Amino acid sequence: MRQRTILLVLVSFLTSNLAIAQENVKKAFETFVNSKNVEVSKSFSEERDFTKANRPLVAKADVYTFTIKKKHRKLIDEVLTAFDKDRNNPNIYQILTHTGGRGVPTNARDLLVGNERNNVVQIGMNEMQSWYLMCLLDPEDKTHSHRYAYAIEWNDDPKQIQLSGKIRGKIVVTYSVIPQEVLNNYQIQYEGSVKYEKDDSDNMNMKIAKEVSKMGLKGDFSELANSSQFLIAFEALKTEFLKGNATTQQGATLPMTIYSLCSYMRPLIDKDKDLRAKLIDDLNKMIDRCDKTSDLGISHIAYLRLAIKRLE
Repeated sequence: MRQRTILLVLVSFLTSNLAIAQENVKKAFETFVNSKNVEVSKSFSEERDFTKANRPLVAKADVYTFTIKKKHRKLIDEVLTAFDKDRNNPNIYQILTHTGGRGVPTNARDLLVGNERNNVVQIGMNEMQSWYLMCLLDPEDKTHSHRYAYAIEWNDDPKQIQLSGKIRGKIVVTYSVIPQEVLNNYQIQYEGSVKYEKDDSDNMNMKIAKEVSKMGLKGDFSELANSSQFLIAFEALKTEFLKGNATTQQGATLPMTIYSLCSYMRPLIDKDKDLRAKLIDDLNKMIDRCDKTSDLGISHIAYLRLAIKRLE
């Protein structure tokens, strides 16, 4: 059994792991949490694998809960400016933002910590919270399977801010495996029928589900036993992507699902160079169809490039 250790301590923001972060965000976070105009409580958790050389990072969750006076709102703006300056970092694969407000649906996010699905840091739990999230690959991870997530959230309720004279929020840095959403709108049963958990009218997912259900799965790509089964799933996903369905709300996770599929596919096609070349060509064609000017399109390109790395 692998031996690991978990350290739970209060520390300053200047930790060695942040050396690999995007430079502007790193400096902005440091400046923010160390400002005399910011009241901040700091918590830090880290897990490393001591059974391996160099004790690689397994999980990380730095949370900095802050309070500032409303007259110092520019401090948050400076952090947001730093995020924008680092948008071209080649390791970034996802950028998401949300502006809160009354009547605006909450847009909560669970930021995974390590590789346990129930180990998360949440942002955006309140409708009045705005947030900015940037995810980037760990450049030291040769498997391309781990990421850092950097986020800031803050209360954006004008009435509450006016009443209290303060803005409250938090800065978050996490380290984890890259989340892999695997067709999570339904469960695939062995008899080949599809049982929906959310939206029976989602025709795109229904089409994919029907194709994948022919393989007799329960909805987990890890159960796939041969390359033929993988190709059925890959072709179904590729078809829906090339139809433009990845730009819809229901299809936004298609590239992430393709990445997940390719993560499991490589061992089964390792000796088939021609098949690998064809799949990589298909992925490049999907990249060519992405909108390179939008955050969603940039996120899709990053996941598809990750999928290519998994097959190479």
